[in-house]
Amino acid sequence: MASEGKEEPSEERRGSGTPDFSDQEQDFAQKALQQFEAANYDACLSSLSKLEELRPKDTKVLHNKAVAEFYKSGCERTDDLLKALNGLKKKMNHKNSSDQEANSEALDVEKAVLLYNRAVYCFYVKKYVDSLRNLERLFKIVESLDKNLAQNVCFLLVEVYLITYQTEKATAVLNSLEKLLYDPTKQASENGNEDGIKKPETDIPQPDDEQKLRLHKYKARVHLLQKSIKACKKEIKTIMNVNNMDTEGLFIKSNFEYVRHNERKAVKILNSASKDNQVLKTGESISAMYFNNLGCLHFQMQKYNLASFYFCRAIAENEKALALISADKSNPLNGRPLCTLSLNCRYHLLYNLGVQMLHDGRPLLAFDCLIESVQVYQSNPRLWLRLAECCIMAYHMSIIEEKTVDDSRKSNLVHSVVGSGLFRKVVLETPKEHCNKNT
Repeated sequence: MASEGKEEPSEERRGSGTPDFSDQEQDFAQKALQQFEAANYDACLSSLSKLEELRPKDTKVLHNKAVAEFYKSGCERTDDLLKALNGLKKKMNHKNSSDQEANSEALDVEKAVLLYNRAVYCFYVKKYVDSLRNLERLFKIVESLDKNLAQNVCFLLVEVYLITYQTEKATAVLNSLEKLLYDPTKQASENGNEDGIKKPETDIPQPDDEQKLRLHKYKARVHLLQKSIKACKKEIKTIMNVNNMDTEGLFIKSNFEYVRHNERKAVKILNSASKDNQVLKTGESISAMYFNNLGCLHFQMQKYNLASFYFCRAIAENEKALALISADKSNPLNGRPLCTLSLNCRYHLLYNLGVQMLHDGRPLLAFDCLIESVQVYQSNPRLWLRLAECCIMAYHMSIIEEKTVDDSRKSNLVHSVVGSGLFRKVVLETPKEHCNKNT
C-alpha cells in the first residue's frame, strides 16, 4: 500500500538561549536556519561557513553544513551525505569517549539529529534493523527532544515497525505520538515564555489536518495487520471525513475490504484512486502498487490467470518507474533523489507472482520467480516453504507423468490379473502372443 510522510534529513537547531554562543555566532546561526527553511541553500552555506570559522570544532555546525549541501544537490548526493555522517559520528564518539562523566542518554540527546538522519538513510536503503537501532535509542529520550524532531522520530519508527510486522510496538509508539501531538500540558510548557509562564490553553497550537490524517492512517494500518475490523473501520471513516480522495486513504480502505473478502468493492475503491505517478518526488510508483493490489484481489477470488496478468503489469510498471531514474552505475547512491532508493519492488512482485503460479499448478515457473526473490527475502521462512512446495509439486507431477507412461507400456504386456490384494497374480503374455499383437 502507498505510504505517506516520506522522511527527510533534519538540520540541527540551536536555541536562542544557548549560553556558549556569542551574539555574532547566534546571528549567523539564526540566519542559516532562516535561509535553510527558505530553501536558499547557497546563502545558508555561506552563513554556516562563517560560523564554522568561529567554531571550527563544533560538530553540529559541520552536520548542518553537510545537510545543507545535500539539500542543495536536490537530495541526490546521498553517498556524500553518508560519508559526512560517518565522519561526524567518529568525531563525536571520540569526543564523548574522553568525557567520563557524561551518561549515555545525555550523549544521545546531543547527537539526536545525527542518529535520526542515519536512521532515515537506513530506512531508504531497506536496512531496517540498523534504522530501528537508531530510532529506538531516540525513542527512549523522545520527551527530551525538540517537538518536531520527536514527531519525525515517532512517525518513522511506526513505519519501520509496520514494515517489520511488529504491531504491538507500533501501537505503543502511536500512543506516545498521540500524547505528543495532543497533550496540552506538554504543548503549553513548550510554548511558555522565557519566564516560564504558560500560555492559555486557547492559544496552544493544535495538530494540523496533515498530522491528524497521518496519525489515523498509521492507526488504520496497525488495525489491518491485527485484523481488528471494527477499530480499523472507525479510523478509515475518520480518514475519509478529512479527505475522501486521498490516494493512500483509498488504498487503505481497499485493503480493508480485501481483508473482509469484499473483493468487488475493493476493486471499485482501487479504481477510484488517483494513478498519478510522481516517482521522483515520492519515491513510489502508484501504478505498480495498483496493479499489484489488483493481482492480490483476483488471486483471492481464485482467478489465477487474471492475477498473473496484473502481477506482470505491476512488474512492467516498476521497470518503467526505475527507467525514470538516471543513477550513476559506478555509485548508485548518487545522482538520484534519496526517496527513490527504496523504489524498486521487483522482488516483492516476483514473490507474489511466484505464489500465484504455485497455486495455479505451474511449479517450475513459480520456482524461477521465487528463487530470484531470495536475494532480498533470504530470512523469510515463508519463501523457503514456497520453494519446497514448488519442488514437491514438480516431483509429484513428474511421477504421475512417468506412471502414466509406464502404465501404458505395462498394459501391452499384461494378459490378465487373477485374484486381488496381496495374493493378486499378474499373467503376462507369451512372447509369441505379444509379437502377434504388435504385428
